[in-house]
Amino acid sequence: MKKLLYLLAGLLLLFSCKQDDNFVPFASVTQYSFSDTTHFLANDSSKITVTVSDKLTKDGNFYTVAYPAAGGQLLNADASGKVYILKNQASFTLLSGNTPGTYLLTCQFGTSAGSLVQFIIHAKPALPDLIQAETATSFLDTASTAKVFTLTLKRNTGVVSLGTGVNAFAYQLNSKADTVKVGRFTGLAGAASNAAGQVTLNYYSDTGGFDKTAPVYLKFYCSSNAGKEVKTVYTLKFR
Repeated sequence: MKKLLYLLAGLLLLFSCKQDDNFVPFASVTQYSFSDTTHFLANDSSKITVTVSDKLTKDGNFYTVAYPAAGGQLLNADASGKVYILKNQASFTLLSGNTPGTYLLTCQFGTSAGSLVQFIIHAKPALPDLIQAETATSFLDTASTAKVFTLTLKRNTGVVSLGTGVNAFAYQLNSKADTVKVGRFTGLAGAASNAAGQVTLNYYSDTGGFDKTAPVYLKFYCSSNAGKEVKTVYTLKFR
């Protein structure tokens, strides 16, 4: 019985102590919740909201957050990454950049290294919903001069991720309406979109085997995030 009284007295002393500004929250009472992370894309517009619930901390204390995402931003935090506690909660929002990859989110109470928590955030590639193809003219010859195409990859929401690839295939239709591959592309294997969502491809018609009375079709294509084929077909004609 005496041991029990000592234990109760000790607990009473512990919980009657005044909480100071450097109080480090116990892991058991600090909870982190995330909004939907399955659709977090590297499209410059996807967001994840993180809420920190802590029943033992005072208003005005803060969490220090670091989110080193390429091109991304940490919203509703000050310039030093501080997110302040109000009514036992602190929340912050991660805005994606345009570079896919894995990013390490760190969060700690104040400047206390002992309370540091780390989370892995995956930004998935944002793939196109539309491809636009442009070139100087729609005419073709059999010289060894490249026909330069600029492909612009676009999305319905946000932008296409940096480094998005695209496929290309050039063909004609024979008398049986079968496709016959013609010409050649260079640099196709390493072609990837820049920050403006553009890809440059060179097409050459110096391989022979062309029917100069028929058009040449250039198909540019890739997959969307929904798993559907996104394509455009550009038609060239011999002079």
